[in-house]
Amino acid sequence: MNKFLPTFKNSNKKEDIIQWVGVILFMIIVYLFIYNSNKNVIKSIKEKRLYTVGIISGFSKTKTTRFVKYICSYSDKTYENESSANINKYSIGDRVLVVYNPDTNINILLPYFIDDSIKEPYNGWSKPPMNNVTDYDVLKYLEKNY
Repeated sequence: MNKFLPTFKNSNKKEDIIQWVGVILFMIIVYLFIYNSNKNVIKSIKEKRLYTVGIISGFSKTKTTRFVKYICSYSDKTYENESSANINKYSIGDRVLVVYNPDTNINILLPYFIDDSIKEPYNGWSKPPMNNVTDYDVLKYLEKNY
């Protein structure tokens, strides 16, 4: 049946408790690893960030999560990534703001659409190119969602 969770047939209570404690500790360690990883990404973006255009290229899904695929370019390189975002908000070909750290190549899709009249930068913008979105708005969004 399930090979990952402990089974309790023909065992004593002490062994059962030890197995459950092991499972719970493993889950806590995985959670802390993911949490720490997300915080390091945000720290990297806060330390040095630039903005560019991401173009929605498709969608994918697993049993529990739906992903938005996007392509972004900066410093003469093209990156294709996925983001677990609300896929109903986007269409293929939409131009969306992406924040990135040029030193680590970490980039994050943001829920802010970019008008077609705004040209893509070669080395990124130091601030979002739209009038209705500020650097502060982006940082606030990242803190809330990551």
